[in-house]
Amino acid sequence: MVHLRLLGTFRAQTQEGLPLRFSRRKSEALVAFLALHPGPHSREKLAGLFGGEGTDDDTRRALRVVLTDVRKALGETSLQGDRDTLELSPELRVQLDTTALERHLRLGELEAALALCQGELLEGIYDDWVLPLREHYRRQVCEALESHVGRRRSAGDYAGAITSAQRLLALDPAHEPAHQHLMVCYAASGDRQSALAQYEACRAALEKRLGTAPSKETQALWQEVQRHAEGTTAAALTNLPRPLTSFIGREEALEEIETLLTQARLVTLTGMGGHGKTRLAIQAAEEGSHAFPDGVWWVELASLTEEGQLEQAIAHVLGVKERGGKPLRLQVAQALSEKRLLLLLDNAEHLLAACADTVEYLLAHCQGLTVLTTSRVRLGVPGETAWAVPPLTVPIRTELKYLKKNESVQFFIERGRIGGLQLSDENAATIATLCQRLEGIPLALELAAAQLRTQSLEQLASRIQTTLEALVSDDPTQTPRQRTLHALVAWSYALLNPVEQALFRRLAVFAGSGGLEAVAVIASGYDTPHETLLPQTTASVWALPVTGLLVTQQLLESLSEKSLLRRFRSEQGVRYGMLETLREFALGVLQDENECVPLRKRHAQYFSEQLAHASVDLYTAQESGLFALLEQELPNVREALAHQLETPDWLCSAPMLSTLRRFWQVRGYFTEARSWLTRLLEHPAALSLSEERGELLHGLGVLLALSGELETAREWLEQAQAVYEACSVPEKRAIVLNNLGNIAMDQHDLATARPLFEQARLLAEESGSVRVQSMTLNNLGTFLKSSGNWAEARVVLGESLRLYESQGNRRGMGIVLSNLGAIALDLQDNVEAQQNFTSALLIHCEVQDRRGAMISVINLATLTRRQQDWEVTALLLGTIQTTLEQLAIQLGPEAQAAYQGLLNDTRQALGESRLDVILAQGRALSMEAAMEQIPSALQSQTAL
Repeated sequence: MVHLRLLGTFRAQTQEGLPLRFSRRKSEALVAFLALHPGPHSREKLAGLFGGEGTDDDTRRALRVVLTDVRKALGETSLQGDRDTLELSPELRVQLDTTALERHLRLGELEAALALCQGELLEGIYDDWVLPLREHYRRQVCEALESHVGRRRSAGDYAGAITSAQRLLALDPAHEPAHQHLMVCYAASGDRQSALAQYEACRAALEKRLGTAPSKETQALWQEVQRHAEGTTAAALTNLPRPLTSFIGREEALEEIETLLTQARLVTLTGMGGHGKTRLAIQAAEEGSHAFPDGVWWVELASLTEEGQLEQAIAHVLGVKERGGKPLRLQVAQALSEKRLLLLLDNAEHLLAACADTVEYLLAHCQGLTVLTTSRVRLGVPGETAWAVPPLTVPIRTELKYLKKNESVQFFIERGRIGGLQLSDENAATIATLCQRLEGIPLALELAAAQLRTQSLEQLASRIQTTLEALVSDDPTQTPRQRTLHALVAWSYALLNPVEQALFRRLAVFAGSGGLEAVAVIASGYDTPHETLLPQTTASVWALPVTGLLVTQQLLESLSEKSLLRRFRSEQGVRYGMLETLREFALGVLQDENECVPLRKRHAQYFSEQLAHASVDLYTAQESGLFALLEQELPNVREALAHQLETPDWLCSAPMLSTLRRFWQVRGYFTEARSWLTRLLEHPAALSLSEERGELLHGLGVLLALSGELETAREWLEQAQAVYEACSVPEKRAIVLNNLGNIAMDQHDLATARPLFEQARLLAEESGSVRVQSMTLNNLGTFLKSSGNWAEARVVLGESLRLYESQGNRRGMGIVLSNLGAIALDLQDNVEAQQNFTSALLIHCEVQDRRGAMISVINLATLTRRQQDWEVTALLLGTIQTTLEQLAIQLGPEAQAAYQGLLNDTRQALGESRLDVILAQGRALSMEAAMEQIPSALQSQTAL
């Protein structure tokens, strides 16, 4: 195996780390090219790229010298080919840091990705083929950093946001959004001078590198910082998206909406699609955020397909984890009961009844809550204030001075700048007429402006006039503005070439948005999108190495440039989505073309297969990244499951269901999971005694157990056990028996629990699964500890820890260390207990297992109580209280008893008033802050 490091200066080394040296820079460039473009390449092309200048004979001779150098460094069999073509031999087994970079970025592992970035791609090599790839990887890292900065800022982690924004500026000093983030975060941290200095740095960088001045948004932010010397609230807690385009006009509308939000607790922005309701609501929420100290939270509803998903979506955005025993809406209301925040529900019209019911309930139970919604019609809730979003003002005169202040003209000019549009005396009348004909509808103006890349303004105005006269329908159910917008969308679609049209309409099958690879497979139809497409040709001119992924990406970028798609960067990579107005049009065309049914099936098959393949990452270090990706794809997963319920074909494999079951369990989607599992169990194909039926029964049993419905859970798990036994699946049988043992433990039935754990252990060994063996050993060890068999428990848990370490399963290691710490605590070994609890806490923080971290904090508090360090104990208890409220976690009987005992003892030691003060200090700590402070505090304050 050969490791190639292409990020920075070219480096090659063996698997053992020994360097592989080339005598020529061209040799390094050739190896890099072949590794980055796998597949055969014509020798003529390679001679042109790496043979230097001269005649054809000269370049071929020079190429032979380069190839000799490559074989000397990598081995005689490192290259393969024939008389006409050449490629790297598959036996060479090349590992690229660029491949690892893209994988880390896709999984949201930013630190790992940045660690690979030792410089730009192939520093010191300036061949033409390198430059676009260099920009590609630089842009990927920058987009990931910008996304990370936004998330840190939204979470109130200004220090983390500042660090990442500075990293981004090191890569791109003229990255204006990074400068904006830094200004906001400095101001929010109380460092006004640094915020103002950052503006000057931004201004200088833009002038030096781009020859431009800061945007209106940056200038407005600078003025805001100057006005508010004691901290800017623009960085308040929020998950509001950051639109890529500037906000134009509507100052009076913004002022009116902000006033309404101070007077009414429910404001609904109504209007037809394309009027800019979402953009206006986001801008109003951002500008009014200072009135909501607990944040402004945006819930996008367009991708939801069922009313039952609404409360789950709200809970997810607010960070409320579902627990059994209480309705989810009650858990959300309890989490918001003492908070003052704004909830923005966007695109509510297709879930009108559910939105009305949920909003009315939350407003009645959360006095500090204000709700802003966007919908084509009002919700109909008592106390609702509906505000109709008008189109942009249209010009009634053509004087240049007047047009410069008109909203429609400003918007059209801003969106048309990329096509070189500027307002002048010569084109003023044409632009005014065009804005009038498009009636100030923002989406219509944007679609028209996008055509300026390929048409002159005069051609555009003439064709729009012809289009409106020809395409506006006489449908009496449509308003004139609706007919105008439909005509513009249809016209924009007609201007696409047939390939672009096909991709555009097929994208309607995605719920919410889709990633590049998914689009390439589902909509473009490439089963293997990463493979090079080799045309059948006898031409002497070499063919460019093109993949289905590249073809799809170019088409998507073309549609984005025409404003028919929205391109955005998520934690998992670049995604593409449609405005609902455009999706409705595309879906109609898709149905007219009779492509809807086969595409929905292909969509469902793709995501079913992806979930099945992902099962190998369950219970590993990659699980967190996998679940972050699944969170992004949840609308598409729901669409795939809905298709499964509608079709007799069974697409849900056992690995797929295993992935979903684990995801729903870890992420707390209990209500939704229960609904899907119940309905899938009723599918005719799931009635047979198959492994898939076992997964469905098993999933329901686990969810019911976590919800506290132990008897019902036991019944479902026993059915799953019978199915797995009939299917001869020892690994799954072991897991189910393990869960049945846990239920017996929770019911204090130790006599029933032990044989279940013992049988689970034997089946795990029979299956050969190291993961299942480590899990069953841990649970058996926990049982032995509860039974007072500490010596035996230590041996069993030690073996479990060894197996978890061999798998690199950090979460499992944290669980076992907590159990070993509990044994040490029982045996009065404070030193070992402290070491194990602290190690477990650090691991739980590392893998972002907040529930596990909280249990570790309870354990550490138990230790500080033993040391009679009551103030540290009270601080930890305050942190625990906050986490219980945020995650809506229901502690198990043993943990609940430990927590309550700690609280009672600390109250008795400190007194009620002193306890309340320190509990408040602990509650003020975020879980992340507590994770950093608690271990060091214990180490400095306890001598064990």
